[in-house]
Amino acid sequence: MGTKKHKKEKNAALAHSRPGILVNIGNDDPTRGDVAGWTGIARHLAKKMGGRIFYATQRIIHDHYYAPKPHKNYDDLLTDNEYQELLARRLAEDSFIPEIVFGQRCNTTMARLGKGKRNENVFYIEEYNETISERLLERDDMVSHHLTKKDLKKAGKAFDERHPDMKHPVIAVMMADPDEDENTDLSKNIVRLMSHYPQGTIYLCGCRRTDIEDQKDLAQKIRKEIKRQGQRKNLELASYHFSRDPADFNPYKGLIARAKHFVVFGSSQSLLSEALFSGKTVYIADYPLDEQNLVKNGMVCEFNEAAKNQPPFSRTFKPVNVRKEIAKAYLERYKKSCQRAAAHIHQQIKADLQVDVMERGWLNDLVKIERNYHHAATIDGPLRDNKDFARCAAELSPRAIQYFPSIHNNHEICARLMSADKSIFGLLGEEIRNDPDFLLDMFKGRLINDTDLIPANLCDDEEFAVQMLQYDPALFDIFSKRLRENQDFLKRLIERKTIRGKDIPDDLLHDQLTVLKIITFCPDILSRHNPGKDDLNFARLCVAVHAGTYKYFSKSVRSDDTLTDSAVAGNPLNYASAPKKQRQRPGLALSAVRSAAENIEFVPGTMENYEALCMEAIECHGFDAYCRLPDTYAYNHEKSAIALLIKNPGTYWRLSMALQKNYNVLHTALAGNFNATFREIPWHIFKGDNPDDMRLITSMLDRYGYDLCLDLPYHLRSGEDAIHHFISARPKLAERLLRMSHYEDAEFMKRIATIKGLKPQHLERELLNRSTARAIVAVRPSWAKYFGINPKEPFQLPAEKYLTAQMRLALYGDNDNRIPITANPVPIYKNELR
Repeated sequence: MGTKKHKKEKNAALAHSRPGILVNIGNDDPTRGDVAGWTGIARHLAKKMGGRIFYATQRIIHDHYYAPKPHKNYDDLLTDNEYQELLARRLAEDSFIPEIVFGQRCNTTMARLGKGKRNENVFYIEEYNETISERLLERDDMVSHHLTKKDLKKAGKAFDERHPDMKHPVIAVMMADPDEDENTDLSKNIVRLMSHYPQGTIYLCGCRRTDIEDQKDLAQKIRKEIKRQGQRKNLELASYHFSRDPADFNPYKGLIARAKHFVVFGSSQSLLSEALFSGKTVYIADYPLDEQNLVKNGMVCEFNEAAKNQPPFSRTFKPVNVRKEIAKAYLERYKKSCQRAAAHIHQQIKADLQVDVMERGWLNDLVKIERNYHHAATIDGPLRDNKDFARCAAELSPRAIQYFPSIHNNHEICARLMSADKSIFGLLGEEIRNDPDFLLDMFKGRLINDTDLIPANLCDDEEFAVQMLQYDPALFDIFSKRLRENQDFLKRLIERKTIRGKDIPDDLLHDQLTVLKIITFCPDILSRHNPGKDDLNFARLCVAVHAGTYKYFSKSVRSDDTLTDSAVAGNPLNYASAPKKQRQRPGLALSAVRSAAENIEFVPGTMENYEALCMEAIECHGFDAYCRLPDTYAYNHEKSAIALLIKNPGTYWRLSMALQKNYNVLHTALAGNFNATFREIPWHIFKGDNPDDMRLITSMLDRYGYDLCLDLPYHLRSGEDAIHHFISARPKLAERLLRMSHYEDAEFMKRIATIKGLKPQHLERELLNRSTARAIVAVRPSWAKYFGINPKEPFQLPAEKYLTAQMRLALYGDNDNRIPITANPVPIYKNELR
């Protein structure tokens, strides 16, 4: 039986070692001509290489793992990551290792299959049909497709069953995305051509690119033309619009098998190439065909010209298909990629393992193993037991180790392979998977995270448990019950500080003496089980051993003055766990506040000396205590904040927002450390339309200089009132505060012009327009000369009297309001126009 089983497994491995070709469509449209081209090339490559094909789409992968949804669009049922993960799972179930991938690269899938280290071990074909033919064959007329004679024979039979009474001959109009303007000529000519026969059928067949309205328009025009030419009794019209529902009958292949004539309407190399596979002449309409060989050989002719004055033409010839030539070209490129991989493998193995695989004649086998690790199953004889060859093969593809028993249990090799691919653990030998040293190394290196991989015998091994718990105490639960309840083992772990209190069984905690020993290292043990939570004497012992145990005792025990004093002395933070009555004791509260800033939060506000304790805490701990005070206290104590700022000038940002907007606090902070505080001011809390906020900002500028207003955020210095105020205080700032939009507002600029101390030089004359300049001069007549304006004459810019109408139009365009941008326009324009 063992021999038969081994033979069966070997035969399966040999089958899996055949080259894998993945046609990975993903969420692409499976009905596209490019997909058909990939499929056709893949079939031919598989035939030549003796390989296997896996065809993957969203629908196929989804339906394999979930309930099918026949009436849904499958493009968005799975995210890209979900699709790749499920595809990897599906390929692994079938032991399918892709060596050639058509379509999407699917890097996540490749990595899951152990092929993520280098791209050289996968041959990717992502180009579309037209690019493939042009690059490989230098042809722009035909592309590859997936049709075979067997496909046409089957489709022809189905077509006959679907249309038993159809009038023959049939002319198939294969519609791509034709120009609607061509519909009229095509309808006339197609009816004229078919009128040469006693009877016949015109069959419109749309593809996924065909617009349904264009197809309906053509059908309507053909019906009218049949009636006009008196062919209603002789000719029939059939029409099929493309549907992605697999349940719908698609006549496309059946038409290729049964139609006598073909018209490819619109530009589609896929439609033309598949129609030519019928072995009959194909008419083309609205098709920019550059290749003349097809025309010379009678395979293709222009429809509208031929149909006008000639009877139907159809020459038969051997069906043409370029997929064999394309597959042959790709096969050559695949072989070259193998050669490049061979050179890389030779260098890699020589550098990493100091083995010359070329000299030993192993190179070809290693290239095949790298591309498909199942090829290792075909290795027989001495080579299979050769440890060096096995190391080289596993180095290139770690999953190949399953076929080499000689290295199944080698610690060094297995550890190296695990670092390259964690998923191979189950392929290693049983001996190494039960080796405690190997397992410990794997867990330490985080190459194994699944504790279920630890064998049962090691889960009861005390030495192994100690080493594992030193690495990660959280693993305590994976060990046997006998081991976890062993008191000597637990004490040993506690002494080494390798486990926590929550991991210790309850049975051990009933003994108070044992608990006292445990809490030295694990005080939190009392949070789960305290055998004396109401025992004051036991509490005193525990607090003496570890002050942190105070909070685990009952309120009645914690109400003892002596116990509480001892606990707070040992750990000031125990004050928070004390009952309110204890926290109200003045001496204890004062000691606790002095010891830790956190304790001010737990001092009862009803104490008579509460404010004094708060000031004591602030005095001892500064802002650490101040920021822990209740809001009602912190907000109302401006003096405390100012006192702290004087001591610590750089801590303005730690105050509450209410205090940060406080006049006295802000100026105190600025006075202590101006540069740092100015950067720390949260300007977003100030509002430009809030009078109180602007009053505070104004007071700051009065004290520290109005040049600072340029450093204010835009929302605080862009308002008209703010700008007027800042310019009034410092007129020289006008040029930097005013913007283009301001110069175009005549009323606002009129208001600015009234500011005392403002000079015309403070304004940017180039940004003024006619109406704004007129408004300013009306307020400040003395500025007319600066702007070159004579108030007694009609308003005119200085240079304008020298400009002709054409020059004015060229200079100003339709907008005749802008002042020319020049410092001294009159002399310049005079000189230019002489």
